[in-house]
Amino acid sequence: MKKRMSKWLIALSTLGVSCLAIGAASLTSVNADTVADTVDTVSFEMEAGAAVRLATDGNGIRYHVTMPAAEHTALEANTAYSSVIYGILVAPADYEKTYGALNKANVFGIDENGASVETKYDWSAKNEDGELEYNGDGTKARIMNFRTGKLTEYTAENGAAMAGYYGSIVDLNADNILREFVGVGYIRYVDAA
Repeated sequence: MKKRMSKWLIALSTLGVSCLAIGAASLTSVNADTVADTVDTVSFEMEAGAAVRLATDGNGIRYHVTMPAAEHTALEANTAYSSVIYGILVAPADYEKTYGALNKANVFGIDENGASVETKYDWSAKNEDGELEYNGDGTKARIMNFRTGKLTEYTAENGAAMAGYYGSIVDLNADNILREFVGVGYIRYVDAA
């Protein structure tokens, strides 16, 4: 299993599918008496592997990002941020070799110093009506961007209170079943004025 990790806006975790797991989780230790409440301190991670669905009525893949529910609640209550968006980027793994890593600069056009740079990817994402919306002019490699303003809280198998979000590609073309995909979880935020 390959592992890689990078930081931007919070932590990016990567993983692949087609029954191959390319995974890394970003964990930040915090004092046990306090609950992490900033994008730099929360434990936000992508689950290793992805769920694969092979069926006569449609194939698909599903990625899952998670964090402790208490940290999610604290982050949402943090008045230092005017908005927090949780997301999952999904692309064929060969795109990273051809166009570059799924990172802040290549996807959102912001380098490590906060300067604007030329993006290498366009993306499609569902709008509030469930229809696909595209950013960019379609001249760049197109990836999927699943995003939400709030995670769903649940109880994990080990009894831990967690919060998470799924990003799924449904009706995956049969030609892509054996193709390796990469998923990257992210948190994007806007500082309060």
